[in-house]
Amino acid sequence: LLTCKTLLVIGVFPFPIWHYLATPLIISGAILYRYRQQLNNYAIYGIVWTIELAICEEVLLIHGSNLAVAIVNIILGLFSLLITDWLLERQSPLSSLKILPLIFALLGIFWRWDEFNTYTGLLTLGAALTGIGVGYRLRGKVITYCSLIGISLAGYELVIYQMLQSSGGNPADGLTILAFVAAAIALIYRLFVYFITIARS
Repeated sequence: LLTCKTLLVIGVFPFPIWHYLATPLIISGAILYRYRQQLNNYAIYGIVWTIELAICEEVLLIHGSNLAVAIVNIILGLFSLLITDWLLERQSPLSSLKILPLIFALLGIFWRWDEFNTYTGLLTLGAALTGIGVGYRLRGKVITYCSLIGISLAGYELVIYQMLQSSGGNPADGLTILAFVAAAIALIYRLFVYFITIARS
C-alpha cells in the first residue's frame, strides 16, 4: 500500500507530506529490531525496499526529480558494494548481500530511464561498475557482460550528449570522435580482462 502511494504521488500527485517519510523509516526500524538476532534474506529485502521508499519521499520533500532518486540509488549501490564485501569476508550466510548493490544499481537505472543530460552517462557508468563488482563476486558471466555493455553505453552517452550540445560542426568529426571512444573502450576492456585474470590466478 505504501509502495502504491509513493508511486502515485511521484507520478500523478507530487504533493510531499513529511509523515510519509517517517513511515518507511519506522517500518525499516521495526524489521531491523524484529530480526536483529538473526537477519534473513527477506528481512534484508524488506529493509532495502523501505529505504527506497524513504529516498523517494525525501526527494519529494525537497522538490527534487526522478534524476535525484537515481543519483542516490547509484551512490548507495557503489557504497553497499564496499560494505557487503566487508560483511561477506566475515562469512555472512546471507545470499541477499551478494546482489544487494545490483538492486540499487537497477533501481537507479529505472529512475533515470527517461532522462538524458550531462549526468546520465555517469549514472550508467556507476551502475555498470556496480554490476561488474557483483558479477565478479558471483562469478556470473551474464552480469559481467551486461555491465561491460553498460560501460560502452555510458561512454557513448557522455560523448553523444556533448556532441548534441555543440552547434554546427562536421559530421566526419563526430564519427572520428566516436571512433576514438570505441578504441578507448576496447582498451579498457583489455585492461579489465588482464586484471581479472591476475586476480583469479
